[in-house]
Amino acid sequence: MVISMESDATESSEELGLLLQAKTFSHGEIVNQGSKNIQFLAFKKILEDWTKLDAANLIEQLKTSSPAGKLYAAVLISEINCFRGQPADMKAGFELLKRDNTKVLYRSGCMLSEHKVSDIAKSFLATGQFQEFGLSKWCEKPVAEPGANMLGLWKS
Repeated sequence: MVISMESDATESSEELGLLLQAKTFSHGEIVNQGSKNIQFLAFKKILEDWTKLDAANLIEQLKTSSPAGKLYAAVLISEINCFRGQPADMKAGFELLKRDNTKVLYRSGCMLSEHKVSDIAKSFLATGQFQEFGLSKWCEKPVAEPGANMLGLWKS
């Protein structure tokens, strides 16, 4: 599997690998009984290093990733294109997934539900979010310099 981070970012590459093979698509830092959501924490860490991501390589990862991994990749594609001032390319990952009828588990805190990847992708395309998992509002604001903290712009 080709990881779409710079080669000197071993820790981030491992985190991206974790996301691309995730068993559940999840939102929030805490899951059952107060335990940490390792996947979502990895997702947030990867976004902090968004300048190292390559959207074209993430598009390729959509072919081999788990259903949840495909959704994380599509969200990352959207966010990095937005952060780079390329809003026209933000929907590319979700567009590729809107016909994927594979089932995926979605976790929010202790709640677990099953959905089609296509339904989640269509929700992101239509509204910029799926349930409480929202894309950033960054494209409504001017583009910042690379390395700026983008995580403060996420909806809560």
